[in-house]
Amino acid sequence: MRPRGLRAGVALFVLLQGLVVPAQAGIVATKHNLSASGPGQVKAVSEQEVCVFCHTPHNANPAVPLWNHSQTNAAHTMYSSDYLTDKGYAMPASVNQRSKLCLSCHDGTVALGSVYNVRGQAATIAVQRSGAPITTMPLDVAGYLGTNLTNDHPVSIGYNTGVSDIELVTPAPPLFPAKGAVKLYPPSGGTVAGTVECTSCHDPHTDTFPKFLVASNLNAGLCRTCHLKTNFDGSIHATSSVPFTTIYGGTTVAQAACVACHKSHSGAGVPYILERQEEQTCYNGTSTSCHGSSITTYQSGVTGRNIQSTFEGKAVRHPVETSGKHRNVDTPGTLGLGSRHAECYDCHNPHQAQPGLHTLGSNLAGNALKGARGVSPNNGGSPGAPASFTPVFPVTFEYEVCLKCHSNYTTGYVTGNDGGNLAALFNPNNPSYHPVEGVGKNLGIQASAFASGTPWTSAGYNGVTSPNVTCTDCHGNDTTGPNDPVGPHGSNVPRLLKKQFAASTYWSASASAELALCFSCHNYEVYYNGAAGSRFQCGMGGMGGGGIAGHQNHVKNRKISCYDCHAVHGRTDNKHLIRFKDGSGGEITAYTENSTGGSCTANCHGGMGGGTRTYSLAYPR
Repeated sequence: MRPRGLRAGVALFVLLQGLVVPAQAGIVATKHNLSASGPGQVKAVSEQEVCVFCHTPHNANPAVPLWNHSQTNAAHTMYSSDYLTDKGYAMPASVNQRSKLCLSCHDGTVALGSVYNVRGQAATIAVQRSGAPITTMPLDVAGYLGTNLTNDHPVSIGYNTGVSDIELVTPAPPLFPAKGAVKLYPPSGGTVAGTVECTSCHDPHTDTFPKFLVASNLNAGLCRTCHLKTNFDGSIHATSSVPFTTIYGGTTVAQAACVACHKSHSGAGVPYILERQEEQTCYNGTSTSCHGSSITTYQSGVTGRNIQSTFEGKAVRHPVETSGKHRNVDTPGTLGLGSRHAECYDCHNPHQAQPGLHTLGSNLAGNALKGARGVSPNNGGSPGAPASFTPVFPVTFEYEVCLKCHSNYTTGYVTGNDGGNLAALFNPNNPSYHPVEGVGKNLGIQASAFASGTPWTSAGYNGVTSPNVTCTDCHGNDTTGPNDPVGPHGSNVPRLLKKQFAASTYWSASASAELALCFSCHNYEVYYNGAAGSRFQCGMGGMGGGGIAGHQNHVKNRKISCYDCHAVHGRTDNKHLIRFKDGSGGEITAYTENSTGGSCTANCHGGMGGGTRTYSLAYPR
C-alpha cells in the first residue's frame, strides 16, 4: 500500500501537469520560448526546457505562480500624469510583485538565464542572440522597457471608478476571469476594483493576438474594455476609412483606433503614452494616413488632412512646435507669459472631433472643435475686461476656445482698445464690437451692405436677429485650394488672417485686394463704389456740405483704409467701432453723434472746418 503522502504528491504532480501542458503547448511557437529550440533570436545556448525560464515545481519564489526567475530589485520610475494628479487619482509609488515578475526580464537589469534552479539544481542558463552570448535583454529589442516606466501604460495602478472625469468602464473588469479576457488583481476595496498589472492585458503563454494580448485590439476592442472615451464612437478617428495598418490588424484609421496615436510601451509622447511627441503624433512622420506633409494625394471625400504644411514655413502660425509646455488640463499659469504654446490638443479633442466647420453666421463651435476645452467670460454689466472666467468642457461657442489664450484669463496679453485682450473687446456690454459673443449693437443695416453669399443678405438675419461672427471667419490659413485644411493654423498674412488687411492709414494699389478681408463680408460695391446701402453721407463742417457717399469718399476717393477709422474687434468707448487716435494709432480725435447724424474730427481732414466733418444717416438706425 502506497503512503498517503506519496499519493497526494502524485495527485499534485498530475494536477500541475494538467495546468502546464496547455500553457507549454501555446508558448512553444512564441518568443517566450527561450529554450534552444525557440523561434526567436534570443534563446538558450543549449537548455531544452521551455517553462524553466519562469517556473519551477520546487522552491518557487513566489509560490504562486511557481516562480523560478530571479526578480528585479531595480527602482522603477513610475508613470505619472498631470491630468490624473489634478483629478486626485492615486498613483502607485512602486511596481507590485506581479508585474515585477515580468520586469525581471523586461527591465533589462537581471540576466535572462538567472533562475533559482534547473531540474532541482542551482544553475544559470546560458543565453545567446543570433549566436552571440548575452546576459540581460538587449536594449534594441521590442520587449525592452528599462526602469523608466513614464512612457508605458501604468502598472500597479488601481482601477478606481470613484474618481470623476477619468472615463473608466463601469462595472470594472473582474478579478481573475476566464482565459482570454482583461483581468484585475487584488487588492480591491471601495471604488477600487483591483489593480492593473502586466498580465491584465498580456498573456505570456500565447500570442494568438499580437504582442501577447489577451484579446483582439481591432477597433480598440481591448483598450475599450477599460477606457470609455466620451463621444468616441461618432468621432472621425473611430469612423475614418482612410487606409492605416498596424501590427494589431485592420486596414483603416477606424480599425486602428487608439493605437493610431497611442503606444502603450516606450512611446515618445510622455506623459500621454503617445506614439510621438505632441504635434508629431498628429503628423505621424511619413505616414500618408494622418496630418503630415507627406500627404500628396487625397482619398475621395477625405480632404483637408495635411495640417503640417499649414504651419511650417508660414510667417504667422500658432506655435505648435513649442515642446514640453502643454498640460492636460492647462491653467492660466500654463498658458500665460513664459509658457505660451498651442498644441493641436489645445484646440481639438482627438477623441471627439468630427469633420465639419461652424455655420457661417453662427458663433457655435463647429464639429472640428467638438469636445474641446475653453473658458467663458463672466462679463457682469460693465464694459471692458470680464472680472472672471468659468472653465467649460466641452465648449459651446468657438470663442471659448480662443479666449483661453487671448484674454485676461491668462497673462502676457496686449492691453488697450486694439490689443490682445479679446474678452474685453468682444464684451457685449461695450458700445460696439464685432458680434462674436453677443448680438451686434449696429442693427438695421440694409441687406445690400453685405457681400453676396453671406447669410446677412437675407431679411431674416437683419435687425434684432442679426447673427454672429467667429474668430475663424477672419483668422485662418491663407491657402484656399479644394484639398487645403481650414482653420487658424498658419498664414503668410500678418495677424494670421485669411486675406489681406491694410492695417495702415491708406491702401496703395488695389482696395479690393488690400482690403479683401473686410470685403469678404462687407459689400465692395457699397463701401467702395457708393452703391445703395452705405449708412452715411458726409459733408464739410461749417459749409452745409453733403451728398457725398461717406464710405466711397473715404475708401475710393481718398484711399483710406477701413482700419484708419474703425477698430477690428471692439471698442470700450465708442459706437460703430470708431477708432480714436490713441495708442492704437488712429487719426480720429473727436466724434459726436445725434439722431440724424453727427460729426467727426480727424487729423487727416485738415483745411476748412478745422478738421471737422459732418455726416447724416442715409437711413434710420
